[in-house]
Amino acid sequence: MSESVIVLDHLSKSFGNVHAVHDLSLQIEAGTIFGFLGANGAGKTTTIRMLCGLTHPTAGNATIAGKDVWKDRQQVRTKFGYVPQRFSLYRDLTVLENFRFFGGAYGVPGAELERRIKRLLRLSDLQEKVNAAAGSLSGGMRQLLAIGCALVHDPPLLFFDEPTAGLDPVHRQQIWNLLYDLSNVSRVGGYWRKLRHAL
Repeated sequence: MSESVIVLDHLSKSFGNVHAVHDLSLQIEAGTIFGFLGANGAGKTTTIRMLCGLTHPTAGNATIAGKDVWKDRQQVRTKFGYVPQRFSLYRDLTVLENFRFFGGAYGVPGAELERRIKRLLRLSDLQEKVNAAAGSLSGGMRQLLAIGCALVHDPPLLFFDEPTAGLDPVHRQQIWNLLYDLSNVSRVGGYWRKLRHAL
């Protein structure tokens, strides 16, 4: 049994009298694809935002790789990539410029960043769109770009908020295949090591 990378301990979040998340406890192991299912307003996005250090818990706590998601949020943010439900990249920048912007924001060294971008362009099937503005891409391609930018700093963990909502069946399947591939590789010690041999 592998070690739990995410631990939630009686995590709660209230907005006034509204209890968005109440007393949630669970553990998630590395290499696991784990999803929250529920109706709108069930607290799925709120839980993800707490795990990303974007929202302060009302009670309880959560850790990622042993670090508190709120108290140690600056350190924790280097441990994950986050793809929100709404497209959050820069629409007026090209695919390549978005990769470079997010890689620079995470402090990836220049030569290493260019190597990672080349791999991610192949992984996300965006090589032919490298100079296209992000805003001109189809919904599926924008989501693939968002995933690529979330991976550019080589995080061991990814958070997605409804990653395939509104996508056509082809892109939906492409994204799920990518997620399963990344999950399988993470079980053997990091996806970059395997991708170097696969690509």
